[in-house]
Amino acid sequence: MSDGYTRQNADSQGSPNIGALADIQDNWDLDDIASAKNLANELTDEKIADIEYVAEYTVASDATTPIAITIPLGAVISDVKATCTGANAVGTLTVQVGGGGTAITSAIVCAVIDVISRTTKVVQSVKTVGANGIEVVAHGAADEGIVSITYKV
Repeated sequence: MSDGYTRQNADSQGSPNIGALADIQDNWDLDDIASAKNLANELTDEKIADIEYVAEYTVASDATTPIAITIPLGAVISDVKATCTGANAVGTLTVQVGGGGTAITSAIVCAVIDVISRTTKVVQSVKTVGANGIEVVAHGAADEGIVSITYKV
């Protein structure tokens, strides 16, 4: 694939590509580059530890068998919500410890299409992802939604 510039072998002593240099001059602001470097230098382990991640998983029709969720070992779950994609008057989804273990969240209502519901609790004793991982389970065959799990590593 060509980007419009001539690429030269790294060992070449050829002339610089004038088109590439013009592109850099026209599109790169040195103040922006300096700001990005400063921002990178300000990222401390403490600030990185404060970053929250969100993992989304789709629970399709007839997903009463738990669905394994890939979140890093040691991640700490802080919130879970579900966006309902199927109508079921008594629909609920729950996040639990892998292998059918303890529920990490309350049963999240998932009854009306396009409605977003949030867990009412995150169980403190099991909110850290352990060796068994975590999974989401639908409690009925028509419980469908997109589960969003917020966590820190």
